[in-house]
Amino acid sequence: MTMTHTSLLQFEVTDQVATITFDSPSKRNALEPAMRDELAVACKTC
Repeated sequence: MTMTHTSLLQFEVTDQVATITFDSPSKRNALEPAMRDELAVACKTC
């Protein structure tokens, strides 16, 4: 299991399954530019 927590995302890989959780409740998890960038990095990690 690999787990990464950034300021806006939680990213976990377990048994070759990636789970990405948005973690920006103050912005209602809106996909803003900073979150989009972190999401792109998380996807490239898979």
